[in-house]
Amino acid sequence: MDRLLAYAFSIGLLGLAWLLRRGAGTWGTPAGLLCTYWFLFSFIPLLAVPSAPVNPLSVAFIFLACLAFSMPAFLVRWRDCFRVNTGHVTVRDHYLDGRFVWTVFLVSCPLSILFVLADFLVQGMGMRELIFNFFQSANEYLAKRYEGEVQRNFFGQSGLILAYMASTTGGLLYASHHTTRRGRVLVAAMLPSIAILLVQAAKGMFFMSIALVLGGVWLYRTLMDVRPHVDVRGLFSYFRYLPAVLALVIVSFLTRGLYEMEDTSEVLGVLLSYLRAYAFMHLYAFSDWFSFHLGQPSLLLYTAEPPALGFFSFIAIFRLLGSTKEVPPGVYDEYFFIEGTNPGNLYTIFRGLIIDFGLVGSLVSMLVCGYLVNSIYRHMLVTPRPAVSVGVMFIYVNMLYTAYIISAFMWLTTIVVGVLTIMLFVLARWSRR
Repeated sequence: MDRLLAYAFSIGLLGLAWLLRRGAGTWGTPAGLLCTYWFLFSFIPLLAVPSAPVNPLSVAFIFLACLAFSMPAFLVRWRDCFRVNTGHVTVRDHYLDGRFVWTVFLVSCPLSILFVLADFLVQGMGMRELIFNFFQSANEYLAKRYEGEVQRNFFGQSGLILAYMASTTGGLLYASHHTTRRGRVLVAAMLPSIAILLVQAAKGMFFMSIALVLGGVWLYRTLMDVRPHVDVRGLFSYFRYLPAVLALVIVSFLTRGLYEMEDTSEVLGVLLSYLRAYAFMHLYAFSDWFSFHLGQPSLLLYTAEPPALGFFSFIAIFRLLGSTKEVPPGVYDEYFFIEGTNPGNLYTIFRGLIIDFGLVGSLVSMLVCGYLVNSIYRHMLVTPRPAVSVGVMFIYVNMLYTAYIISAFMWLTTIVVGVLTIMLFVLARWSRR
């Protein structure tokens, strides 16, 4: 019965997305994307791991949070906004895919890869080891990262930031009807994050790059009024890249010591354990913590945090303001697992929201966030050459992708990249004058 209720609330998210699509004429409003995202990130785990215990109230809370975010969107006359947006298409030609954006793209891609390799050398490892003893070298970097021994340096930080910029501009250029060699653009946009994936055994930037490329396609199609703004059928064409993505992810997992195992069946078992943990356990981990928070039975005992007033949702901002509050490397040190999955601490953005503002307060914060994001999106549609609002929408894409893990504002990189992305489009607009 609990699982059926969880399915019902998950399908309710799809229904909410459909209502938004019916009102706006597109799936591509921020609220519509959020509801569709959480439908997929709740329904698929429920389907994929039917033996895992789930509290339907946790899925109900996710539904209410998405409903709160969506409420301001129901008050906007989206079809009027899109009619105005259509009238600006001619003015925007060669704006999102102009010379300045191309320049940033062509500079970011090779520089990011060079800086990633330079950072590898700064950590005291050599190119010879990377080439001829790849798995051990990547594993050594991974161990340094987990033990907090990675030396912060200009090359490491800049390589990561440029990888963001390559993916952001690459998505726009890939979607552009002026681009003739789109496949090459897509590969170039992904290469910096692939370098990070292989050299540092870090998967986060790889999946973030996929999200940013898709976000660039969404924003380009929206602002150039290429219908549908979110091409659901076209998304299936990306499945041809799935074997390459899986191969890269598996290589990344192998660097975690699996390359030393001799039993193939054991390697496959551990790989499946990793994949299940990263793909599906976020829902069950949040559900278990939510049960504990409500005073109901849970598999793990969790730290009872006092109201944090925004700290867990905006750790990077609090750090900039001088906060010295200590948190574990992954923010939460409780590692949830069930039989057949690797332990993990992915508790979604909602655990932090609830700790920060309480159950009711977190829903109010989602309502406020929904009002701000939907207002900025509306401003983007009705402005001839939007700049700041386009940059903010890329920040929203960042936030949307990381929502199944934690708040995007855990990392200072999010703030730095957000400012640079806004500057990118401000300068792009200025260069077109």
